[in-house]
Amino acid sequence: MSVVAPPEPPRRDELEALIREVRARQRRRLMLLTGAVAAVAAVGLSLWAAIPGRSGGDHATNGGRAGAASRGIEDAGRVPIVEVGTSGGVTWAVNGPGMWLTTNGGRTWRASAPLHIREMGDVVARVEQVDFLDRRHGWLLAVDVRGGLRPAWRRHAELDWTGDGGRTWHWTMPKGCCGDVSFPTQRRGYFLSPSATFTTIDGGSTWKRVSALPFSGGTPTFVDARRGVAVVGKGELFGTIDGGRQWTRIRLPDQPRKPEFQLVLRRVGAFGFRLVVPAERLGGPRSRLVVYVSDDGGSTWAARPMASRWAPLIGSYDERRFSAASAGVWFVAARRKLVVTRDGGRKWRVMRPVGMPAGSVIGAIDFTSARVGWAIFNGPSQSVLMRTTDGGVHWKPAGPRASRRKHR
Repeated sequence: MSVVAPPEPPRRDELEALIREVRARQRRRLMLLTGAVAAVAAVGLSLWAAIPGRSGGDHATNGGRAGAASRGIEDAGRVPIVEVGTSGGVTWAVNGPGMWLTTNGGRTWRASAPLHIREMGDVVARVEQVDFLDRRHGWLLAVDVRGGLRPAWRRHAELDWTGDGGRTWHWTMPKGCCGDVSFPTQRRGYFLSPSATFTTIDGGSTWKRVSALPFSGGTPTFVDARRGVAVVGKGELFGTIDGGRQWTRIRLPDQPRKPEFQLVLRRVGAFGFRLVVPAERLGGPRSRLVVYVSDDGGSTWAARPMASRWAPLIGSYDERRFSAASAGVWFVAARRKLVVTRDGGRKWRVMRPVGMPAGSVIGAIDFTSARVGWAIFNGPSQSVLMRTTDGGVHWKPAGPRASRRKHR
């Protein structure tokens, strides 16, 4: 029987070589693991930086440095919007192809343009006024819905009303071409044609001529069945205290003569019997904003001029850049800034919105309270509808989503 000799123990030099090999393998594993961790971290940081508002310097606060524009915030999945407004708890957004409504802050939208207006192709060119009393009852004023767009003096107008939140619309129209409408209650309304005042007491089903106008058309704002005002042209304001039977011109305090003066809003902001109407005093290197306030439905007025150091350049007759959220809280847009007062124009301060799309400017604003508001940011490629819930400091996209069917 043969006997197998036991293996000889490794010599010292062989043992040291084996230890060195094991340690080398450990170092290689450690280096690979470290590289993998670094790669994952780099990817994570790049994704974090791509999130809107997370890149360096985007955490500006109110009154601080303007927030850097977030890349990619112009969401291609949303419909570009050019007009926005809110009343009665309903927000509407309009562009060329259509009109959408939301009652939940933009979480969901519903297409709502009347079919015959939508079929004309350019909704924003035809819809001149939308107004809701509550979430069910509203009115829509459109022009040239039966043919091509015409000069203002030849336009045909129609008034449509809804009683189900914009799901269906019904035609109604007083005699006379074009004009503007104001409903102080659900059933009582007033319509100004270029030459006459009309009234309805059944929600627009029938209209009655009240009087001839001493001016050529205007935009009315009635606070009740008898008292109202009308903006005429760019610098005139008329008032009535008998339901439109008689109109008298209102002379605002320290109102300079035209063309150095013009009203900014077509429609006066109404909060009970408090009326708010901004105006521009032109001349000099910059225009100056003056807000006129009445606490008795238009009988007497007081001027609240904005200090020259805060006065943004509103632009000729640009009502979309002024918004009265309440009787004393007003916002003014100035390219990439907002100017706000919370005490009826006595003090103003500047805010720099955080979250603005890259290269955009503020094209229109509409605030429904001191904290909640909408704005259209006009960018180099499209207009983005956004919403704020903290008084204009931070903004997020909130417009209607584009239909997926067209991408299939």
